[in-house]
Amino acid sequence: MTILALDVATSTGWAFGGPGDAPQHGVFSIPPTGEDLGRFGVTFIQWLSGKCRELRPREIVFEAPILPAKTALVTTRKLHGLALLVECVANLEAIPVTEIGNSEWRRHFLGAYYPPKPSRDELKRAVIAACRGMGWNPRGDDDADALGLLYVVNCLRNRDQAATDAVNRMGAAT
Repeated sequence: MTILALDVATSTGWAFGGPGDAPQHGVFSIPPTGEDLGRFGVTFIQWLSGKCRELRPREIVFEAPILPAKTALVTTRKLHGLALLVECVANLEAIPVTEIGNSEWRRHFLGAYYPPKPSRDELKRAVIAACRGMGWNPRGDDDADALGLLYVVNCLRNRDQAATDAVNRMGAAT
């Protein structure tokens, strides 16, 4: 089962693949639109619809939006709006969609390497390092987060693949 994983934001990280696949991944950056939320949303819808038609995922998973305490209203509207737009595009394309909290997938992905009382930057660096340890080369934290999310969801949906991969990772670590 192929999954499209998204770390939605102004720079949206994406990763695509099935269990055991070498995932495709990248980043889509929405050009600055200021307070023009309509243009912002349409740009994202056009990109995501095209990506779904190109890749034909069986499921879309995306990281739930989180916001720092002091976030501008327009930024809040954009980030929460992107979550809604993912669900809208998935509905239009008839693709099941799941929202997952960032701490949930990160704990699974980082395991024992999850930093104690981590800062945002420490988590981002840990995810990038874990991706590189898997043989993936993310361009930055956006697609690294999408790769980590994809990996975790593939393991949760495919327990046999998760067990095989865990054994392979243990062998590589020794």
